[in-house]
Amino acid sequence: MPSQPVADAGETFGLAIASDIPLPDLAPLTPGTKADVVMREGQVETWDETDPFAITPYLRAKQRCLWFDIPGKLAMRIEDGRSIVYRPHAGVPQDEVRLFLLGSGIGAILMQRGNLVLHANAIAMPGNGAIICLGRSGAGKSVTDPVNKACLSGI
Repeated sequence: MPSQPVADAGETFGLAIASDIPLPDLAPLTPGTKADVVMREGQVETWDETDPFAITPYLRAKQRCLWFDIPGKLAMRIEDGRSIVYRPHAGVPQDEVRLFLLGSGIGAILMQRGNLVLHANAIAMPGNGAIICLGRSGAGKSVTDPVNKACLSGI
C-alpha cells in the first residue's frame, strides 16, 4: 500500500505520532524525532457476523490487530501498537475523524502497548491528587463532571 505524505506530527501519551491529517491539539515533536505511531487513510476490511473474529457488528479483533467500524463515521484498523489505518465514511468532517483517531484509535494503541486504559474523566485536586470517575459510555461521567468540580472547588 503506498504511503501518504505526513501532514502533521505531534506527541501525546509519550508517543510521537505522524499523521496524514493535521493534529493541532498535540504537542509539537522535537525535530528529528522518529514516529512511534503512524496514522493514515487507507483500505480497512469489512466483516459480518459470520466472521470468527467479530466481537460485535462494530468490533473485530485478533492477535495484535483490532478493527472498529463506527457507524456513519469511519472504520479503522489498529495494529501492533504502531499503526492506525482509517477510512472515513462519506461526508464526515476531518475534525470528527481526528476525534476518533485520537480517542478510540490511540486508546487501542496504548492497550496494544501494554498500558492500562480507563474510560474515565478526572478532576485535579489541590496538590498532586485527582479524583477519577470511571464508567461505561453513556453512564453520565461528562454530565456529572461540572457538578463534581463545583462541589469540590471548596476543598
